[in-house]
Amino acid sequence: MIILKLDASTFRFHNKINNEYVIQKKPIPVAEGFLKIKTIESLSKKILPNKTKDFLSDSFLFKNEPKPIMSKDERTLLIDYYKEDVSKLQNILGCKLPWKNF
Repeated sequence: MIILKLDASTFRFHNKINNEYVIQKKPIPVAEGFLKIKTIESLSKKILPNKTKDFLSDSFLFKNEPKPIMSKDERTLLIDYYKEDVSKLQNILGCKLPWKNF
């Protein structure tokens, strides 16, 4: 086992959530086949400005996917799976981590 010997006072854990959820975009069914055509892809890269490509993607080709929902059983399974690792990490760092359920 490798121990890092880090000074625990340098860790400043905050309960601030960064990047809480990144919106996932999925191609609409019609666009999915259209986007697979390599000629169209290479032409669009050559002739369309980035702003235009972004506009077309956001407006017509992709839709936002809803945030996936984790069931209680899935959450419990993950908590149980990582509980020992989180405990070991807390012991190594010498402080309690700010995560719920641990």
